[in-house]
Amino acid sequence: SDDYFTIPAPRIRDLESVLTVVDGKVAHAAAEFSSLAPAALTPLVPEWSPINHIGAYGAHKWQSRLGT
Repeated sequence: SDDYFTIPAPRIRDLESVLTVVDGKVAHAAAEFSSLAPAALTPLVPEWSPINHIGAYGAHKWQSRLGT
């Protein structure tokens, strides 16, 4: 999302990865890299898992989507 090395320290906790490469293969891609994203996995079990509803991991995601 932003450059880790140039943002103020308090904003580091709000960073989101837009590209993750593991062993030379794209494991996660979002934003401008979304065209590189691997095929979607089957839905997570249990169905009530928060990831199934918000699509991302992180407390700030919960807060922004819940309006808190």
